[in-house]
Amino acid sequence: MDELNKRFYRIGDVADILGIPASTLRFWEKEFTIIKPVRNAKNTRLYTPKDIETIKMIHYLVTVSYTHLRAHETTLHL
Repeated sequence: MDELNKRFYRIGDVADILGIPASTLRFWEKEFTIIKPVRNAKNTRLYTPKDIETIKMIHYLVTVSYTHLRAHETTLHL
């Protein structure tokens, strides 16, 4: 990933950077209270580089945890 050198990123930019839908970011914002983008006067979400790093970690954990869970469930059903 390129270096994050802007102060704030909009939700579409973050979705593109991480390769996930903007709807996933909105969902995770509700599910994980650690994600707290600031909002401007137009109520647009603005993510900092630190927010993006946090979301990257959540994405990794959700992906890895889900993969391990599915593998475990498959093993139990054999």
